[in-house]
Amino acid sequence: MEKSRAAGAKLTSAKLVAKVAQEGSTLSATVAADSSGNCAGTVGIEGKGTADVLRTADKVWIKPDADFFATMIPNGDNPAVQKVVGKWLASSKADDIANFAEFCDLALTMQTKIGLNDDGTPDGGGTKNGTKKVDGIDAVLITDKDEDGNLVQAAVADEGEPYLLSVDDGKTNSMKFSDFDVPVQVTAPAADQVIDLKSFGATTAKG
Repeated sequence: MEKSRAAGAKLTSAKLVAKVAQEGSTLSATVAADSSGNCAGTVGIEGKGTADVLRTADKVWIKPDADFFATMIPNGDNPAVQKVVGKWLASSKADDIANFAEFCDLALTMQTKIGLNDDGTPDGGGTKNGTKKVDGIDAVLITDKDEDGNLVQAAVADEGEPYLLSVDDGKTNSMKFSDFDVPVQVTAPAADQVIDLKSFGATTAKG
């Protein structure tokens, strides 16, 4: 795992495809992110729509579909409010809307945290458990336990750089990584396509 973390620390960008269970919902994401803070992709909540996401070092834009909009914005299912669906909602990275872009951070941070406890110390529990191909790349499988004691299987590349290729608990949660060091281009939406989230009087998604 140490060699994998060292390789991951040198990465400038990566793509993440993820599915994560959280507070009774299943979140999904397909994002590409770089070490400068740029990110582009899509996030979703199972049964509650999806949203396109763009992020730079200090700004986040989210363009939700009608279902996602109704979920994240107070009164978002109001017909009058729904008229802005299709526009980009803008916020600073400090706003709650930026939480939807947290998958962007995982694209790179998972590469440097695999096999570590929350305090940064090695967990020492990983066991090699066979091999498999991940998107055509030979990988070594390492079985470990998460903080809740559940078994988690990580796949680390066994050819080229030893990047983390996937993490899977065999149930709901899974992450797959690819497109290492591929540049991430983010262009801010046109001004007439952007609405400041503060115009809705709140920045917190509905629970």
